[in-house]
Amino acid sequence: MARLIPAALIAGVLALVLIAGLVDSVISGEWDLFAVFLIALLLVTFLIAKTRRRRPTVTLRKDLTNWVSDYSNRTGQTIEVTIDRAVAGHRRRVAPAEGHTALLGTTDGDGETRGSRQVRAKSSTTPGTSDDDDESVCVVLDGSGTPTSVAGGKGAALDRLIAIDIPTPATGVITTSAYRRFVSESDLEAWLDDLASAGVPEPSKMNEAAAAVDERFLATALAPDLEKAILDLAHTIRGDGRLAVRSSATAEDQDAASFAGQYASFLEIEDDASVLRSVRLVWASLWHPAPLAYREHRGIGHDVAMAVVVMRLVEAEHAGVLFTVDPGGEADHLRIEHVPGLAEGLVSGSVTPEALVVPRSGPIPEHEGGPPLGEVVALALRVEEAFGGPQDIEWAYDGDRLYLVQARPITTQAERAPDDDGFDVATTDGSTYTSAGIGEMLPGVLPPLLWSIDGPLIEEGFRQLFSELGVLPESQGAGTVVGRFRGRAALNLDLLKEAAGAMPGGTAAEMERQYFGEVVSEDIDEGPPPGGLINRARELALAGKSLAMRQGLGSEGAVVIAAVERVLAIGVDPEELNDAHLLAYWRRIRALAERVVATQVAVAASAAAAYRGLEMFLEPHLDDAATAAQRLTAGGIEACGLKTSLDVCDLVQHGLGIDDVRIALEAADDPETMRKLLSDSEEGREFIAAFRERLDRAGSAAIFAGPTWAEETAGAWNLLRQAAIIELGAGRPAMAADREEVLTEVIAQMTAGKKWKVTRVLTGQLIDVRVRMLRRLVAEAVEFLQLRETTKLAVLRLGGDARRTMRTIAQRLAESGVIDNEADANLLDVEELEAAFSGAPISRAVLDRRRRALETAKLVGPLPRLFSGRPDRVEVAVVAEGDMVTGWAASPGLHRGRVRIITDIAATSSLEPGDVLVARATDPSWTPLFLTAGALIVEEGGPLSHAAIVARELGLPAVLNIEGITGLLIDGEEVTVDGTAGRILLHRTENAEVAA
Repeated sequence: MARLIPAALIAGVLALVLIAGLVDSVISGEWDLFAVFLIALLLVTFLIAKTRRRRPTVTLRKDLTNWVSDYSNRTGQTIEVTIDRAVAGHRRRVAPAEGHTALLGTTDGDGETRGSRQVRAKSSTTPGTSDDDDESVCVVLDGSGTPTSVAGGKGAALDRLIAIDIPTPATGVITTSAYRRFVSESDLEAWLDDLASAGVPEPSKMNEAAAAVDERFLATALAPDLEKAILDLAHTIRGDGRLAVRSSATAEDQDAASFAGQYASFLEIEDDASVLRSVRLVWASLWHPAPLAYREHRGIGHDVAMAVVVMRLVEAEHAGVLFTVDPGGEADHLRIEHVPGLAEGLVSGSVTPEALVVPRSGPIPEHEGGPPLGEVVALALRVEEAFGGPQDIEWAYDGDRLYLVQARPITTQAERAPDDDGFDVATTDGSTYTSAGIGEMLPGVLPPLLWSIDGPLIEEGFRQLFSELGVLPESQGAGTVVGRFRGRAALNLDLLKEAAGAMPGGTAAEMERQYFGEVVSEDIDEGPPPGGLINRARELALAGKSLAMRQGLGSEGAVVIAAVERVLAIGVDPEELNDAHLLAYWRRIRALAERVVATQVAVAASAAAAYRGLEMFLEPHLDDAATAAQRLTAGGIEACGLKTSLDVCDLVQHGLGIDDVRIALEAADDPETMRKLLSDSEEGREFIAAFRERLDRAGSAAIFAGPTWAEETAGAWNLLRQAAIIELGAGRPAMAADREEVLTEVIAQMTAGKKWKVTRVLTGQLIDVRVRMLRRLVAEAVEFLQLRETTKLAVLRLGGDARRTMRTIAQRLAESGVIDNEADANLLDVEELEAAFSGAPISRAVLDRRRRALETAKLVGPLPRLFSGRPDRVEVAVVAEGDMVTGWAASPGLHRGRVRIITDIAATSSLEPGDVLVARATDPSWTPLFLTAGALIVEEGGPLSHAAIVARELGLPAVLNIEGITGLLIDGEEVTVDGTAGRILLHRTENAEVAA
């Protein structure tokens, strides 16, 4: 027999059988069987090794030697170089760079920041001589091709306009040679060198430093011949009018760095003294702290020079700007903004312009008495064609003639559609995005600061998860996992489906069911993944990775939770830190957040996988496996023990033991009344003080680094009232049934089934390991669902410290005049915030445009459930089938109550015990409202959303994922929520009944 069947083959088959038994014993928790299988497998492995003719180590060494030799021959490298490169490659794979190093920079031991956008390549600070042979100190622009090295960026662009016969006011330039002479012939050269070496001053001292530079330049005398040349040019250009004296640095109006608003310019100049003063101040602005920091931030050396444009002032009736493309809209549209009078108010952002987006091909709307917009467009398109790219055009109309006074490349993405502030992701990759499943993590309209913090954190969390599982999508470069559109977050559905299809047993269809409750894509393969030995082996490997990752996540979750608690226990007060320590503390919080958020994303994914594994185990044996899974994973949370980053349950419990506090809590019908009643007694005021102390240290309410409970005090007082209602017993929800009782019931139903019995007989199971497997699956699902909530809590608690630190930075920027007020910091991205705190300049015009775009985005409303490209602005209307509306059954049970549509948790005083809470979307800050509600209806979310999990814990019937339901239901009407069947009955007719 041994001759017919090789011993190695027999041993191999036996080894596979033993491996299967080993896996089964691990899943079922049969550790005694595991030990037996393991010993047997070791013996078989020994037999296989003895049957081999060559030792594996010898074979491996020989194969490696052959590979290195072959690679060296093909590449022409020495064997030593080949080995060194292989080792280096291995190290890169083992310890890759941190996810956002390229974007956000890393901090070295000296505290300096390094990164692709923060290259600090300082050049010599001593102004050199012009590369151009023309040493003229003043020139009149005539279109002859004056270069940037002579006329600066703005002057050179104006000369190009003149060259193509664009109507431009009379213009001359005080050249860079004049500036260099002024500096080199005085004592300024050494002083400027010291100024650049000293670096950027603290934000609070930037205005003082700028004034000192101005004073030094004004006190420095001009050479007589230089002064005469400047005044001669001014007289020639001015004629009978007035002048505009404007900056034109050699590093200005570039494609990558515009320096818009960073240098000084002066209008309405009439006399010689004002001309000379203005020229000196324009030169001085080259060395103000803001542009000095901007150059360092952009990696531009300080060997720059300042030319000065002297232009005859257009006495404008109307002025404005035109962008020859509207990047956020259609490719054949452009954007015009204009104001009465001079354009200075428009450029600075202090005046709100009339704005319109019009087709490039016309017709252009004209208004009687208004500027000739058709002519503006025609001239702008001529400039765009001549300059070879989209342009930002500044124009002025004096009532008789139109002039273009500036043209520069469009360098920022802030000028987009009215509801796009420049931070939305590009939509040219054709990916399909969905707003489902992301609203809890990134709710609402996200200002640039929050998006630039949280978007990359969650993006990196997803990619780390995919990488650890070995399912990182091949098309990852086609788009981001998390995108932002009209200020709101969305997930890349194509990438999620690609990753899901690579998981063991996973399909794109299954992923869509998890998010939407149904398959929404057309022509999608709903069948199981292809079979075959290779695919099965790959599935087994992926299953092993998934199991190993889940086993490690429990300890990782405990580590990050403990780390957050340790940080918060230190009790750092950001206001007590100096600027350097404040910035360092802020960066360390963000570094910790990367690990905490990545863990939370992985835990959430593992919870989904564990829950779905439980459902799949139940489906062959139960008619309603979904409800059974919901019941098996519910329970274990005390009614007032629901955790938010502001925990007041124990505070309320203590207060109820104090007579005056208890009376106030019992008598209050709303949060405002509660506050007033508590204020009437000494004990009540002490209770309020203790509450406010908790508010001061509470975390973010809904999103990392987002508004804290202390900022949203109305919502916090509402939370306190909900806790009081629960502790007083007036609205205590019916808790979920005991899990062990439910498990016993489910096991009885399954084991009584014919299919269960037949399988047991055919497999010869004397001890039914499937029962133990079910218990293990339930325990794992519950463990990860609860871990998901605790890690989310850690994210929010750390987010509160991040928020307080961030607000302190914003306050100091406002106090130093870098921004107008603290709220303006939300309009910066995180890099701009850090750079501004280090001295980089801020454009008020850009902030004003971002602010208008964000307000527009809030008015537009939520994103569609599915979209590709720029999402349409459409209102979704749900249609009832008779008296019934169908959604996703998220939590079982039946409840009839009054509809209360909630749009803001701070305005929920009308929510009474037993009401049906209806919302478009919820996030963790809404959790306290569930304590009072009798049932839950939400437009977004699925069975594993935060709302569904908490609803099941509290025994609240819940129906989710009904797009448009807030528009169908009427506040105050009665409905019956059937959370078991996923239906809502509208009691609008006498015959409305809940179907059996």
